[in-house]
Parts: sequence; C-alpha cells; structure tokens
Amino acid sequence: MVYTVHGVAKVSGVSINTLYHYYKIRLLMPERVAENGYGYYGDINKLYISALDFKLLNL
Repeated sequence: MVYTVHGVAKVSGVSINTLYHYYKIRLLMPERVAENGYGYYGDINKLYISALDFKLLNL
C-alpha cells in the first residue's frame, strides 16, 4: 500500500512538518513522485519513520 505524506503522518503518528523536514534534509524520500508533485511512501518507509521518530525522541 502507498500513502501520501498526510497518510503516513496519520498512520505513523509523526507530524507532517516533521516528515517535510526529513524530506528537505533527504533523510526520507518518497518511493515515487507523481506528475502533480505528490510524494508516495510505501509500507517500508512508514515503518522507518516510526522507528526514526522514536529514536529521535529518546536522544
């Protein structure tokens, strides 16, 4: 299943602003980008985001 940034935020509990920050610093990139510019993230990215956010909170 693929998700937009809003879908990933909802499922993972990571804020949209945090996801955009990860994108800007190239920490997390979408699996594909549609012609309209929307990025689509897969299940692997969703799990990575959840794990990464947990690690950052524990620093």
